[in-house]
Amino acid sequence: IELVVSDTGIGVPPDEQERVFDRFYQVDSSARRRYKGTGLGLTICKHIVTQHGGRIWVKAPESGGSAFHVLVPKVFPGSGEEQAALDFAAFSRSN
Repeated sequence: IELVVSDTGIGVPPDEQERVFDRFYQVDSSARRRYKGTGLGLTICKHIVTQHGGRIWVKAPESGGSAFHVLVPKVFPGSGEEQAALDFAAFSRSN
């Protein structure tokens, strides 16, 4: 299953895209930042997605904003349908 959530906000610079999933990380950490938050939302999302055998990443479209991609298997590993999980793992490595 693939889910993409996109917005037209300030975007995530390429050199920050891996770090946005770190605990308490803020792209703009200045005291005067415009957008508030704790820096935990994406960390929690990543934890949930990986616990379900999936992965999450962000891309910054040329048009601006951000696009967060979530990819999780339809069949979870250990559910008795191991071949489907193996097929998913091979697919996710190729993308």
